[in-house]
Amino acid sequence: LVFGTHSLHHFPELMYNALLDGKRVFERGNDDNQLYEGFPVKRDGTFKGWLPIMYGCNNFCTYCVVPYVRGRERSREKNIIVSEAKNMIESGYKDITLLGQNVNSYGKGLENEITFAQLLKQVEQIEGLKRIRFMTSHPKDLSDDLIEAMRDCDKVCRHLHLPLQSGSDKILKAMNRRHTAGEYIETVGKLKEANPELGFSSDFIVGFPGETDEDFAATLDMVDRVGYIQAYSFKYSRRAGTPAAVYPGQVPEKIKAERLNVLQEKLFSRQLNFNKECIGKIMPVLFESKGKKKGQLFGRTPYMQNLHAEAPAESLNRILPVRVTGATVNSLSGTVIQQQN
Repeated sequence: LVFGTHSLHHFPELMYNALLDGKRVFERGNDDNQLYEGFPVKRDGTFKGWLPIMYGCNNFCTYCVVPYVRGRERSREKNIIVSEAKNMIESGYKDITLLGQNVNSYGKGLENEITFAQLLKQVEQIEGLKRIRFMTSHPKDLSDDLIEAMRDCDKVCRHLHLPLQSGSDKILKAMNRRHTAGEYIETVGKLKEANPELGFSSDFIVGFPGETDEDFAATLDMVDRVGYIQAYSFKYSRRAGTPAAVYPGQVPEKIKAERLNVLQEKLFSRQLNFNKECIGKIMPVLFESKGKKKGQLFGRTPYMQNLHAEAPAESLNRILPVRVTGATVNSLSGTVIQQQN
């Protein structure tokens, strides 16, 4: 049985027919641009979880297949999102990530229009919720209202994932990102002014068609100017059906690999430095699971850093103050100071 995400609401019927006829079923279907709610949900986590607020994408970046396979942007109704978030909290969740391909454009097209900033303020009011995260944010749609909401909402973590992809204006234009490196820096400046403790993570693609050494150098320069605390980086990979797959100037694999190594070395160095700067600080940590060592628990800081500390099992699903005592590129270690709810 093969079917697309647009046909999820037909799943019981498709499964019944497959079982009844004993034949393979392929349901490609057409996207009717509707959202169907009320599906039962099984969540893998227990303390932190994902909550989709919208589906699809309208941006058509030239390297990305999402608009073609997931359809255009469709936002879920605010009341449904808030109700689902409350159900998660009642089930024991403390940390919720609001999820969408571009959450900054949430609310467009709804009968009762609402912005993402307004939704954040609604979710902020839910009792029992300790942390709010969201991803992914497109730089071109990050509004002043959202910057203010992030500043004013205490439960919103001071960590923002803001994909850049490239520091070169030429490459950004070829990617159809619809913003420049300068505009990105201007947005980062506004965010830092409103939230001095804000930490940034990002996505990068190296070796996009037509990328020169100068273009790559511009990306490295942006890493230094923004000061990312963490990032995901990849070699450009062709996706069938996307415009960039047939662009001239495809970069050889060897050059892509070399550039990725250079970029990751810089990113990992920055990540390690940020982690080391946390040594001695007291950070709130949500403990999620048992650690690898006996008597050890694993948790995350508001900046999504992994942290291990000795703590009793009853500390699970609690946010505890931890003094950071050690740091590596990928994790922190610390000592629990006291216990609190």
